[in-house]
Formats: sequence, C-alpha cells, structure tokens
Amino acid sequence: MEGKLQTLVAKQHYFYMDLSRDGKTLIGYGPTREGVVGGPLPPYAVNRFDIATGAMTTGDKWSRKPNDILVMSKWSLDGKRVALAVRGHAPKDREGVESYRIVVTDPDGGNEDNLVDSPGQFMGFIHWLPSRREGPGAKAR
Repeated sequence: MEGKLQTLVAKQHYFYMDLSRDGKTLIGYGPTREGVVGGPLPPYAVNRFDIATGAMTTGDKWSRKPNDILVMSKWSLDGKRVALAVRGHAPKDREGVESYRIVVTDPDGGNEDNLVDSPGQFMGFIHWLPSRREGPGAKAR
C-alpha cells in the first residue's frame, strides 16, 4: 500500500478512510467522480477502492441525506459490514444545531441498521469490538 493511496483516490478528497483487515479494499466518503474547477460539486458517497486494481465502486444503496457533511467509515472485524458515523448540518428550522447518526450497512450501503440518530455534534471515532459473550479474541458475527 506504500505510496498507492494517492493513486487510488486520484486528486479527490476522502474523509476517514479505512482499510479492510485483509488489506484488499479501502473504503471512504468522497466524490463519486472528479469535479470541474469552478463547476458544481460532484455527488458524494461511500466509495470502495480495490487495492490491486485501483477500481472504485460507489456504495449506491447508502442513503445520503441532503444535510450530511462528513462520514467516517470503519470495516467490521469480519469485513462483512461497515459502520458509518455521519455528521450533518443543522436543519433550517434549528440553526446552529448539528446532528449525527451511526449506522451499520453492507459494503454497498444496503441493509442499513440505524444505531443512533441524535441532535448534537459527533467529535469522536468509531471502532468495532469483539463480542464479550465469546471472550478475548472472539470473531465478529
């Protein structure tokens, strides 16, 4: 992966990217295509990059809301799901109050499970933990 990150994401800006445990796929929130200087911004989505080929796949099933401004992505321990912490702008009727939600989805954004949806600012990181029911070193379900 040394020196390959810039090549993979071209000259686009991605937020809080995460590499899968097997080292094959990078996931992050950013533009779905290159924009034109001075032109409208391209749509943003959760995108996956194949490390070997550099090919990008857009998570088109993920439902981005109009007020979303930042997404942090984190692969599950088994690589089957992705946790997303999403920061959002304040709704027009509640100036100055940001919101956040934490969801878990399939890598393509499908099968979304909403864990938290709350007003306020999310300023942390997200991490997956092994199941406590199975003891130390447990595999994710």
